[in-house]
Amino acid sequence: GCKVRVTVLFKLMSNAYNYYKKVYRGKKFEEWKVNRPEEKAIWSSVDLTLEQMQQIDNYYLEHYGKKIPYTWHRLYTGFRGSFDVRYFPEHLFIPVFERLVNPMKYTESFGDKNVTMLLASNISDLKVPKCFGSCCNGMYRDDNYNPLSKQQFLEYISNTGKVFIKPTVDSSSGRGCRVLNLINGLDDDTGKTVAEIVESYGDNFVIQEIIKMHPDVANLHPESVNTFRIMTYRLPKSGELHHTPSFMRIGIGESKVDNAHAGGLFIGIGDDGDLEPVAFTEFKKAFLAHPDTGIKFDGYKIIDFPKALNAAKKLHALIPQIGVYSWDFTIDSEGIPVLIEVNTRKGGIWANQKAWGKSLFGDDTEEILEFLRDKEKDMPFKISL
Repeated sequence: GCKVRVTVLFKLMSNAYNYYKKVYRGKKFEEWKVNRPEEKAIWSSVDLTLEQMQQIDNYYLEHYGKKIPYTWHRLYTGFRGSFDVRYFPEHLFIPVFERLVNPMKYTESFGDKNVTMLLASNISDLKVPKCFGSCCNGMYRDDNYNPLSKQQFLEYISNTGKVFIKPTVDSSSGRGCRVLNLINGLDDDTGKTVAEIVESYGDNFVIQEIIKMHPDVANLHPESVNTFRIMTYRLPKSGELHHTPSFMRIGIGESKVDNAHAGGLFIGIGDDGDLEPVAFTEFKKAFLAHPDTGIKFDGYKIIDFPKALNAAKKLHALIPQIGVYSWDFTIDSEGIPVLIEVNTRKGGIWANQKAWGKSLFGDDTEEILEFLRDKEKDMPFKISL
C-alpha cells in the first residue's frame, strides 16, 4: 500500500511539473513575441501615466492577486489610442486560461478540422465547405468519407479542378493553405504532381471547394477568402456562453489568404455587422480604405454577420467540453454562414484588442482573473513573469 501511494504521489508531482513547465514556456514565448522589434516599436512609443499604471496595479492585485507587466496595456493602447485597465495580457491567455479551460483530451479531438466539420454539419443555417477528399490520421477518404488506398485517392482527386487544400491538425495563420488546379494528375499552376502535393501534406489534410463569397464580403477584396474571427467562451463559474469583440480579416494584393500574419488586414466588426472605421496590418499600418479596391471601411456593413455570430454560439453549445473556441467563418453568396475552421489551441487574442482598443473579456474580466487566481492558489508550484 505504501508503494502504491508513493507511486501515485510521484505521478501527480510529475504531472504537475510537466504542466508548469508548459505554462512557464508558454509565458516566456508570449514575452518573446511582444518584445519582437516590430511590436516593441509600438508599445515603447506609449508612455502610460502614473495614474494608469496605478489603476493596472490595483485592478490586477484585487482580482488576480499579483501585478502584471504593463507591456500589453501599452501595446493595445498604442493601436487605437484607447486605454482600458481591463486589457487581457497574452501571457495569461494561451499559457494559463486556455490551458485550464480547454482539456487536452478534448482539444486534440475537436481541434482536428476533419472532426469539427462533421459535427458542424448538424447545425441548421450553417454550411461547411464541400469536401472533395481528405486524409485523417493517415486514412485517405473520398467525398463521402469512404476509405481509399493512397493510389485510389490520387486517382480520385486527379481531375477535381480548382480546389482549396489545407492541413487539419496543428495549423494556424493560413500556413499550408493553397489553391490548386488539379487537371490530369497535375497542379496546372505549379506543375507539381498530385502525388507530390499529397506527400507534402502528411497524414492530416482536407481538399475543399473554393467558397463563392457574398458580395458584402467579396467586394472588399475578391482575390482572397475573407473571414470573420469569432471567439466564444464559457464563464468558469456560471457556465454562461459569451463572445469577445469580433474582427474581420481581409486579404491584400494577389494573396489567397487573409491572415494578418500573411500580410493581410484585420478590422473590428460589430455584432450588427458594422465595420470599424480603420483596418490594420499586424504591426500597425492603418488604412481607412482597402489599398486595392479603395472601399472605405467607415459605414461599411456585412449584413449577414449576425447569422455567423449565432452559428458560433450554436456550435459551442454543441461541444461545451471546450471552454474557449476561436471560430473562422465567411458568408456565402446566398447569405449563409460557412464555417472555415476552428481553433481550440493557441487562439491568439492580440487582434481582438488591437482592432477594438478595448478589453477582450469586458465586464467578465474580473470573474476570469479571479478564476485564474483561485486555481493558482491550489497549485504546488508558483510561476510568475
